[in-house]
Amino acid sequence: MEGGTWEVWLSPAPFGFANHILPLIKWWAAKGARMEIRRIEPNDWEELRSVRLAAQQDSPEAYTTRYEEAVDYPDALWQERARAGSAGTDQATFLLVDGEQVCGMVTGLARPEDPVEVVLVGMWIAPAHRRAGHGLRLVERLIEWASQAGEDSVVLGVTSGNHSALTLYESCGFILTGERHDLPGHSALIEPTMRLQLSR
Repeated sequence: MEGGTWEVWLSPAPFGFANHILPLIKWWAAKGARMEIRRIEPNDWEELRSVRLAAQQDSPEAYTTRYEEAVDYPDALWQERARAGSAGTDQATFLLVDGEQVCGMVTGLARPEDPVEVVLVGMWIAPAHRRAGHGLRLVERLIEWASQAGEDSVVLGVTSGNHSALTLYESCGFILTGERHDLPGHSALIEPTMRLQLSR
């Protein structure tokens, strides 16, 4: 910039911008660079188990299965889920990875009775990684997969009262359909349906 503005800001003062703010910026940039969204692989089944159980402990109202049941599922079930979500157009699971730690997930399931519609399920971000745009990136990645698979729409249920989730899905283009269902396993909760129509 003219007039040596950058030289002034970046001068090596003991308590200056360069000594304190720049390292923080570099730290955040490095942290962001470590964050990755990728499709699950068959050998990720242990990571899938860990992140799903963490999600059920953190947000039990969002799942029809209780943590106490899921923790006893056999390894073969998690292996099959990882395999099923790793390839093809019937099912896809995407993981949010920070370095080597899986800290979020989302799954899309093609409905057998409606082959042009995908159901978004199992969306979860670890508390320490929320409010950083990762939820938006996960949902957008699933939408991209559904569109490439030739689907017409993506639907989901959002637990009533979960305003942050509602805001997230609305920012991705989902709209409330007016349909409402009791949340299985949680008689006091209602699950409104949201839908995103995909461009063809």
